[in-house]
Amino acid sequence: MAWNKRQFIPGAVLVLLLAVGCGPAGEEPLSLVLVSLDTLRADRLGCYGYERDTSPKLDRFAGDAVLFEYAVSQANETVRSHRSFFTSSYPREAMARVDKVMLAERLQQAGFATGGFTDGGPMSKDFGFHRGFDEFTEWGNGIALKRSQALKWLDSLPAGQRFFCFIHCFDIHAPYAPPKEYRDLFGGDNPSRIEPKASADLLRRIREIIPAGGEGGTGEKPVLSDDDRRRMSDLYDGGIRYTDDELDHLFQALGERGLLERSVVVVLSDHGEEFWDHGSVLHGHTLHQELTRVPLVLRVPGAAPRRVAERVALLDLLPTLLDLLGLEPAAGAEGVSLVPLLQGAADARGGPPLLSEGMETGHYALIDGGYKLIRRPDRRQYELYHIDSDPLERRDIARQEPERVAQMSQVMRQHHQALADLPRPRPPKTARPGQTLDPRTEERLRQLGYLEPDEK
Repeated sequence: MAWNKRQFIPGAVLVLLLAVGCGPAGEEPLSLVLVSLDTLRADRLGCYGYERDTSPKLDRFAGDAVLFEYAVSQANETVRSHRSFFTSSYPREAMARVDKVMLAERLQQAGFATGGFTDGGPMSKDFGFHRGFDEFTEWGNGIALKRSQALKWLDSLPAGQRFFCFIHCFDIHAPYAPPKEYRDLFGGDNPSRIEPKASADLLRRIREIIPAGGEGGTGEKPVLSDDDRRRMSDLYDGGIRYTDDELDHLFQALGERGLLERSVVVVLSDHGEEFWDHGSVLHGHTLHQELTRVPLVLRVPGAAPRRVAERVALLDLLPTLLDLLGLEPAAGAEGVSLVPLLQGAADARGGPPLLSEGMETGHYALIDGGYKLIRRPDRRQYELYHIDSDPLERRDIARQEPERVAQMSQVMRQHHQALADLPRPRPPKTARPGQTLDPRTEERLRQLGYLEPDEK
């Protein structure tokens, strides 16, 4: 789609980029550490205004970095979101075009050592996420192990070697089962008896992702009390606090190795999670703010800390990182570089629309000028929210603003038509038809609630 993308201005801005890409005071070029905290919604972090003390370490880190106050994910589930921002393309295209070059591939081609340390399941080789990584490890679960694996790999690199280190974890994702000492950190006086490890299965039955009454689906859908609902949310917050402590260990280790001041460090999430905000739970089903507004924090050596109020897209990540690392722009990238915003530019982002796609449900969401339009194919209607005054999307004003609905829905239709000629997206698994998943991938998917214990 031929969106009007803002191009970089030569001269002073180019000099600035080259200075950033070469590190402090013209020292060795910068490397990249990217941490993806799966299923973390932005509004559950202190640096995004949450009243609970879920993220003191990340809050402190963000205070020395650039925090984007409103970053929009282009998808509401793990595979499509990561594929989207790794290629700077909308999810439908990212899934359909298997030739799309991913971030790790670009950096590998540029001479970076590349190491990926993921929590497996949907972030495994079976789903194509090993592409471009010299070292790719998906065995073993949890951020503590991922950190250890990543640091061991970093220690093995020759001095001065530029690198891309990608760390991904599911510690915040359902089932909401943080280590024991974090389970009662929030809401410890709650009388609910919900077992943390059973939370994913219970919520999937509520969503009717699996039969509500067990085998055959003859029973009734589970009903949770108010205490049970709070317990789910409390456990989720406990997982954030645990992850926050482990992140701090990572930041300290990078600093001790002298890597923190020679690397761009990014912390983000792929999508959020719903806790009955709009009547449901988990993710992958709607495009409301609790699922599409995600944290995005970039720490760039030499860049002044700031908070950026301009709304941006995760699509913008790849062009931004290539610019910060002093590399050539990516041909065909849909996003735009955010470097001007990192440096305090007051002008608007520009670039492609802030669109999100719900590929499984046919939903679309578009943000424009403080308004958000959601296409609900299940109800054959549009919902319109003024998110500047109604950030929780409680008041649908579509009937009061028919002209705005018509204008924004036309942008959605143009986007949809631009994708119409793409081949039908294949399943994300890269195995050949009839080939089974790696047993470790199957087991991890079961642990995360994506496969039933008896499913093959």
